[in-house]
Amino acid sequence: MIKNLHDGVNSLHEIISVHKNQVVSKALVDSVNTDIRLFSIYKGEVITNEIYPMDTMIVCLEGKMEVVIEGKPHTLSQNDMIRIEIGRDSSLKSLDDSIILQIMVKD
Repeated sequence: MIKNLHDGVNSLHEIISVHKNQVVSKALVDSVNTDIRLFSIYKGEVITNEIYPMDTMIVCLEGKMEVVIEGKPHTLSQNDMIRIEIGRDSSLKSLDDSIILQIMVKD
């Protein structure tokens, strides 16, 4: 079931926006085999020690992020994406006010 979207065109900034010193999450799809969320992450905020229960793709919609997977850093800018395999240790750091789309899928 799709959440937090209305019929017709939805503006990204109507759904989520960056707030000072905060990480904000909005679920779009939340089911047993699929989890799709928008995150807004204030510059400098960090999400550490994430071990995803499903294969995960992070898409940087706005801003700039550092994604560290198993100790290896990767920089994502607007429109970049990265895959994080199930069970891999990762962290996210916002290098600028950022909005990301996280898609998790289980076979």
